[in-house]
Amino acid sequence: MRQQHRAGEKLFVDWASTKIPIQDRETGEVKMASLFVAVLGASNYTYAEATMSQELKPWIGAHVRTFEFLGGLPELVIPDNARTAVSKACRYEPDLNPTLDDSFYSVPYALAQKPVEVRTTPTTVEIFHQGARVASHVRAQKPYTAVTENEHRPKAHQAHLQWPPSRLIDWAQKTGRCSAQLFQQILDRYPHPEMGYRSCLGLLRLGEKYGPKRLESACELALITGATTYKSVKSILCHSLDLQPFAKGSSTDSTPPRSSGHDNIRGAGYYE
Repeated sequence: MRQQHRAGEKLFVDWASTKIPIQDRETGEVKMASLFVAVLGASNYTYAEATMSQELKPWIGAHVRTFEFLGGLPELVIPDNARTAVSKACRYEPDLNPTLDDSFYSVPYALAQKPVEVRTTPTTVEIFHQGARVASHVRAQKPYTAVTENEHRPKAHQAHLQWPPSRLIDWAQKTGRCSAQLFQQILDRYPHPEMGYRSCLGLLRLGEKYGPKRLESACELALITGATTYKSVKSILCHSLDLQPFAKGSSTDSTPPRSSGHDNIRGAGYYE
């Protein structure tokens, strides 16, 4: 039956039935290559290229170069149940092989849950929203890889990632021995260190507000009294208790020092 095709409507693609030999110019080695062929239905205008395998990656790459060669896109691309393109052959509803490789690529957070368009090459993934390119990534080489640009995250998430627990401890050690000890106690208090992350961030902000020397003194007093929480340290600083004389040098002892007759040393509940 003679088929009628409109110009630019259909592009028929497939692997040639037989492989062809290709020779390496430098070594002279001869290898058998697969031949990819694409033909426009209306004009029989043909593009062909040799590939070293019939896997999905060269299949997609050959399509990209076909479209570049033709200078445009047909309405339909019709593969003849090629194994590379079709995972399960069926005359009526064949299952096509998916391409983007079970990996994940970020877009600006404002586009979460919104439809986007993706343009891929063997090395690049470009993402478009309403015709404008919003992201470009180097294509992941392993499946189940998350590729994320930091600027795509909300500001709060960026700030969170800038202060992992290890960096918080390093910052506290530079502030002083008592600060580092208190930070470590807070992180060790929970089954997972990140559960104490926000408390440590709060202490860091107190250091920015009151200065590292006052924070170190407040942490020392908190350790002495056993009031090792963010709220306790904040209360100490707000009431300037760190500026009052108190027994120093006892923060590493397991037993709090006895009161010397004045009321500067108070129980943990006072600072809560």
